[in-house]
Amino acid sequence: MITHEDLFKVVKFLDSDFEPYGKRSRDEDWGPDCSCWCKHFVPLEGDLRFDWGVCANPKSPRVGLLTFEHQGCREFEEEDEAEKERFLKELGVTVDEHGVVHFPKADSANDG
Repeated sequence: MITHEDLFKVVKFLDSDFEPYGKRSRDEDWGPDCSCWCKHFVPLEGDLRFDWGVCANPKSPRVGLLTFEHQGCREFEEEDEAEKERFLKELGVTVDEHGVVHFPKADSANDG
């Protein structure tokens, strides 16, 4: 089974990525990253989908690259609300009345 550590060994780091992955400072050049619902971030399958995907934005230096959700780029475009809700429903993610996000438990048959 592929792990986060395996993906960090093969992901390409660019100068335009946020530190510590690249040279872009969140303090001096702040902007959202893929975890803020970039509409061009295509998640991987399985449990890695919560953190890893591929950038599909032709304007981004990360286009076509394996991307950790916090690497970021200056070409972020936010996903619309309807698509966010559809995606969360598909993943089995719920948000309670207090705004707390609840992720589905991993299938115990796939553990270890």
